[in-house]
Amino acid sequence: MVVFEDIELLNSTDCVVASEIYFLFQESYRKEAELLSVVKFPPLERSVTAIRESASSFWGKKTALGLAGVIEVQEADTVLRVLSLAVSPDFFRHGVGSGLLNFVIATWKGKNLEVTTAIGNAPAIGLYHKFGFTEVKCWSSAEGIALVQLERRHHR
Repeated sequence: MVVFEDIELLNSTDCVVASEIYFLFQESYRKEAELLSVVKFPPLERSVTAIRESASSFWGKKTALGLAGVIEVQEADTVLRVLSLAVSPDFFRHGVGSGLLNFVIATWKGKNLEVTTAIGNAPAIGLYHKFGFTEVKCWSSAEGIALVQLERRHHR
């Protein structure tokens, strides 16, 4: 299991770091596109420049081999949006996604959390359910991908 000390804020404005995030996203989202049997998958179209210019925060778990996983979040008044949660296929089923999500929940204790994923991404939905997320709405993207928004309410 990933421990919090292993998770660090990534300087996504740095070209090298943004490239590392980009390559991890490409690896991870290619697997998701295969899982969903889709050819056009918007997360795969994101560029290094878009990552560098993003106003969100990227937190990562690094290993000697590079990035094992990244969680991208964007903070609003009472809500923290998880915009991306990607794990290198080399680290699937090693607790990296759980560790990153647990880190976010512990770090932003007073926030409600929101995330959107594909309905066909059973591993992601299972992970979010494990952490107390529930479905709040479903729709289809312009590409015809069935999506679900999940949220985890902050309990006082």
